[in-house]
Amino acid sequence: MPRTATSRQKHVAPPAVQRPRPRRLTDSAGQATDRRSQIVEAAAVLFAEFGYEATSVRQIADSVSILSGSLYHHFTTKEEMLHALLQPRIAAMDADNRRLAALPADAERRLIASVVMRFRQYVDQWAFHTILLQEGRFFRRQEEFAYVVAAKGQAFALQQAILQQGMDSGLFRRDMDTYLMIGTIARMLSGAAAWFRSGDIFSSDKPSRYGLDMVIDFHVDSVLRLVRLPERLGEPVPRGESERLLQDSAG
Repeated sequence: MPRTATSRQKHVAPPAVQRPRPRRLTDSAGQATDRRSQIVEAAAVLFAEFGYEATSVRQIADSVSILSGSLYHHFTTKEEMLHALLQPRIAAMDADNRRLAALPADAERRLIASVVMRFRQYVDQWAFHTILLQEGRFFRRQEEFAYVVAAKGQAFALQQAILQQGMDSGLFRRDMDTYLMIGTIARMLSGAAAWFRSGDIFSSDKPSRYGLDMVIDFHVDSVLRLVRLPERLGEPVPRGESERLLQDSAG
């Protein structure tokens, strides 16, 4: 007996399974990044917040919404991620230091240019600079990160040369301990930059009340009060000229 239309079975396609799309990350400028860059940026934030050794591969994978196994298609080890994060930024830091060293300016203007540049970098690249600061012992223990230790040493040597030049030329106090001064300035700038970008309330006012230029001006003035000769404390602060020199050096 032939089948009628009513006796035929109707085959209905099952509904499509909606799979969650991986979260798309952006860089600091809001531009979409490729998967490898996403992983590096996510790892940087986690390393800065929790420490390199305390951060697991699974945490990094979760932060970019992929499986841990899939992450190994891009990086074979967590250490490789750290190198991918550090190497281009170390190269940029070295280039910036060479620019500072070559500025056609006296020690005071070079110091001001350094303060301005470093404060902006601490705000914009907070994860990288936090890792440099808090993972110092790890870098010194691991031979493959010798380039990081060397770069930090070169940056210190530049700051020391600027201060010594200022002392020799009569711009800065001759009784200054350059080692302690460099550490003091570095901690001052990194702490202030962390405060500025955090939005935390340290008093009745929020950091958002203060613009970046206002905060930089305050710290430039504070640094000069630490290093200038007492009789020079009332002299104008040549921040504008120092920044122009720095901008011109960037081409």
